[in-house]
Amino acid sequence: MYDPWVTREFTVTDLMAQRSGLPGYSGGDLVTLGYDRGYLRHSLRYTKPETSFRSAYAYQNTLYLTTAELVENLTGKSSGKRTSRRRSSSPWECLTHQ
Repeated sequence: MYDPWVTREFTVTDLMAQRSGLPGYSGGDLVTLGYDRGYLRHSLRYTKPETSFRSAYAYQNTLYLTTAELVENLTGKSSGKRTSRRRSSSPWECLTHQ
């Protein structure tokens, strides 16, 4: 994130709640230009916030892509179509099921 303090304080809840302070949809066009998730995540540090951290909702594809990357790192599984279609008995099973 642009502000080092926000980077340190940012949580999974912040990823899902879309209350980062970033402008809505910023950086979303980079996907159509062929940039990968790593580049998109890295680009967050150069995007100046529009509102203060946790004060307002603004949708970000990049934050959901970052969440998918986090799930992949925790589970060792791809967040591709097969994983997302899998039914689970609890919302957190996808993070613990091997």
